[in-house]
Amino acid sequence: MKTRPILRNLALVCVAASAATLIAFAAVVPASPAGATNAPAPWTVSVTPTKNVPDGGLLSINLRTTEDHRIFQARAQLCRAGVGYANSSTSRPNEDFVPGGANCPSIPISSSADVGTVDGTTYDNAVTPEGETFTMYAGTGIVEWVSDLDSSNQTLTCDYEHPCALVVEVRGVNANGSTEWIPYVAELNFAADDPITGCGGPADGMVTTGGSERISAAWVDLTLAQCHLDGAQHGAATSASFAGEKDAMEGFSSNSLDMAYSAVGYDTGLGFGLGTEADPLTKRPSIAVPTDLNAVVVAVGNGRFGANEHKLPYSNVRMTLDQVTHLFSAGVFEFSGDWLEGFYELNPQFRNTGLYVSTSPIKVGVSSAADSQAYFFTNFLKTKRPELWKVPDTPSFGSERGMERGISSALPLATPSFGGVLDFFSGQPLLKKAIRALSTDAFGGVWVMTDLATATQLGMSVVSIENSNGNFVAPTDESMGAAVTTMSTTDDGRLLPDPNATVAADAVQPYPLTYVEYAIAPTQKLIDSKCKARKTSQELMHAWLTFVTGDGQAQLPDGYGHLTDELRQVATSAIDKVGSEYPDCLAPEKPVLKGGSAETSGSGGSSSYGGSSRSTPTPVGGAAATGAVTQSGTPDAPAPEMPEFTGMPSASTAAAFGGLLAVLLLLGTMILATTGRLPSVSALRSRFGVTR
Repeated sequence: MKTRPILRNLALVCVAASAATLIAFAAVVPASPAGATNAPAPWTVSVTPTKNVPDGGLLSINLRTTEDHRIFQARAQLCRAGVGYANSSTSRPNEDFVPGGANCPSIPISSSADVGTVDGTTYDNAVTPEGETFTMYAGTGIVEWVSDLDSSNQTLTCDYEHPCALVVEVRGVNANGSTEWIPYVAELNFAADDPITGCGGPADGMVTTGGSERISAAWVDLTLAQCHLDGAQHGAATSASFAGEKDAMEGFSSNSLDMAYSAVGYDTGLGFGLGTEADPLTKRPSIAVPTDLNAVVVAVGNGRFGANEHKLPYSNVRMTLDQVTHLFSAGVFEFSGDWLEGFYELNPQFRNTGLYVSTSPIKVGVSSAADSQAYFFTNFLKTKRPELWKVPDTPSFGSERGMERGISSALPLATPSFGGVLDFFSGQPLLKKAIRALSTDAFGGVWVMTDLATATQLGMSVVSIENSNGNFVAPTDESMGAAVTTMSTTDDGRLLPDPNATVAADAVQPYPLTYVEYAIAPTQKLIDSKCKARKTSQELMHAWLTFVTGDGQAQLPDGYGHLTDELRQVATSAIDKVGSEYPDCLAPEKPVLKGGSAETSGSGGSSSYGGSSRSTPTPVGGAAATGAVTQSGTPDAPAPEMPEFTGMPSASTAAAFGGLLAVLLLLGTMILATTGRLPSVSALRSRFGVTR
C-alpha cells in the first residue's frame, strides 16, 4: 500500500482548503470607512440604535436645544458613509445631501425602508427637557440610481460588511445668531443575516448549539466577533438553532446538540430535557456556564402621535404590580374603570391614544413556546399577588370563572386557560409584523410579556414595575446586576430569581425579574459515533465559552446584561469542568497484574487482555484524537489516532506481525512442496556453491 503519496495528496488538499477558507475569511472582514467629523452645533442630536440595525429597523432621532438656538426643521436620510457633509446658509441643505444626488438615493434601499423623513414640529418641542423625537425606518441592501446632478451612475450598499450614514440635517439658529443647516452624521452598522457566511463558513469541527430565539442576536454578534479575533480558527465556531429553549434541552439530552442555551437547564420544576412519559430522555452530565443576564419584561409596542407619519414609541411607562398582574390575568377588556384610571394617572400619554389598539391581532400577547421566562413571570405573580392571579369572576369565563391561576412554562397549555385573555404568537417575526401592519393612524399599545433583549431589538418600550419598596424599577445594567445578589441558588449551583427577595430602601433597587442565561455544556468529552474523542470540537467549545464569558461581554448587543465580576469567576471555574470527564467507552480497563508487570487493555470494546465489552453512545460530530487515562482517572497526554487494527500494546503488535509473517512463509513452503516445485537440498547446495 503506497501510503506516502496518499498522505502527500491529502496534505495538498488540506492546504488548498485552508487557503480557500483564508481567502473567504479575509473577504468578509467588515469595512471600516472613515467617519466624517460632525461640525460644531449649539444643539445635540442623538440616534438610536446605531448598531445591529436590521432591515426595517426603526431609528429614533432626538433633538435638544435652548431658547437661544431654536430649531426650525430637521431632515434625515440614509446616505453614503465616509463623506464630509457641509453646512449650508441657504434655504436648503448642501447639494451633497440632495436625494438622488451623489451620496443619497432617491429611492428606498429596501421595501422595508424609508427614503428619508422630515420633522417640522421642532421649534417648540426641541427646547423641552425631553427634546423632540422623530423616527425613520432604515433598510439593508443595494440601491442603484442615476444622479440628478451630473447623470452619473451611483450605487449604495448597506449591510453587515458596509456601514452607511444616517445624515440628519438640522436648520436652526447657530452660535452666531444666523440661520444655518448643520449636518449630523451617525454611522449605522447593520445586523448580519448569516454570521456563518460572515465568518467564511463553518469551522472544522463546528460545535452544534441551540436555544430560545431570545439569544439569537447575541449569538450572531458574538460569532462574528470571535471568528475575527487574531489567531482564531477559520470559520464560525458554533452553529445554532432557535427552535426553543425546551427543544434545545431535548436536543442536548439526545446528543443531537453539543450544547444548549437555557436559563433553567435540567431544573426539576420545568422538566426541560427529560422528554415525555412515553419517550423519556436521560439527563446528560453537564455544567451550567453563565453567559449573560436578561430579564422578563412587560413591553408595549406601537405608539403615540409623532411628528411625521410614523408613531413615536411610548416613554417612561410605569405600572404597579397590581396592574401588571390584573392585565395578564384578566386581559384588556377587564382592565377598565378604576384599573384604567389608575394607569392613566401614572401614564397620561395613553389618555390620547387609549390603552390598546382595537384592530391589533395582539392586544396582550405572550410567546407560545415553552420557555423559562413564562415560568419566571407566572411564579413571580403567583407569589407576589396570589389574590389577583385568578380568572376574572365574570360569566364570560364560563366554568373557569374565579379559578386560581398556576405557574406554567407553556401558557397555551395552562389550566385554567388564558382564552380571551392572552394572544399567542410563535416568534419575533410575527410580533414585529403585527406591530408594523398597524395603520399610521392606529394608536395605542400592543402589550407583551417577553424578554429585555427581544423588546430592545423590536424597539418596544419597557415598563418600569413597582417593587415592594414602592420604587418603579426598569431593567438596566445596574438594577440587573443588583438583582444577582438577591437570587436563590440551586443544588447544582445555578441562580434563579427569588420573588420574595427584598433590599434596603437606600440600596440599589434590583429589577426583580432578572435572570441568568447559561450555556449548558457537557462535562464529558465530545465523541463521535465510533467513540473517538472530537478534539477539534472540544477545543472550539472551550475557545467559544472563554470568549463569550470574557472579552465577548463587550460585544453583547443592546438589551443583554453583562455578567457581574462574581459570575465571570463562576464561568471560569465552570469552563474548566467542560469536557473534563471520560465517557465509559473512552476509559481503559484497570491494569491486570501478570508476573509483576501491569498490562492494560485498549480504550474501547472487548479485548483478550482482561477487558469487558462496553456500550457506545451515539453523539454527533467529527472525529479527533483520543486520550488515555490512568487508573486514578487522570488523563495522560493524548495518544495519536491509529487505525483500529493497530490499537493495541506495541509489544503485542510486533508479535502479531511476526506471527503473521511466519504463517505466510509456512504456507508458501507447503504450496511449493505439494506442487513439486520445492528444490532439493542438493540442488540448493549446488546453486549456492555449498559442498557440505
